[in-house]
Amino acid sequence: MNDPAILLIDGSCVLCSRLVAFVQPRLKPSTDLRFIALESNEGVSILQTFPDKVQKIDSLIFSDGRIVRTRSSAVLQCLRLMERRYAMWSPFLWVVPLPFRNLIYQIVAKSRHKIFQKPDACTSVNCQEKTVNTNIKP
Repeated sequence: MNDPAILLIDGSCVLCSRLVAFVQPRLKPSTDLRFIALESNEGVSILQTFPDKVQKIDSLIFSDGRIVRTRSSAVLQCLRLMERRYAMWSPFLWVVPLPFRNLIYQIVAKSRHKIFQKPDACTSVNCQEKTVNTNIKP
């Protein structure tokens, strides 16, 4: 049996939590994708298995056991795993040059804490354990 694909996220980021809440119920039924907080023990352990270059990136990180994608490419990998109405956009967005995609990604990433204020209580990531709650409703 194959290991599930994983998406490492910033567990304290509201935008990342909302991404999980949006993506999870829209995954293809056959998709096994785990969302793991980078700060969690499991996230740190997984991150240490990646090349040094990837370990130093403060970004979304997607891995399916064969490939590791970061930033906008990680988002597009998740999009590919979603229901057809979302996945159909993936090939078109891959055509956009990587530097431009990552520039847009980094602009959003730098301002995410200003735009998406931290909630008083955790939403999709347990505050103590930093594990993703799988019972999230969009």
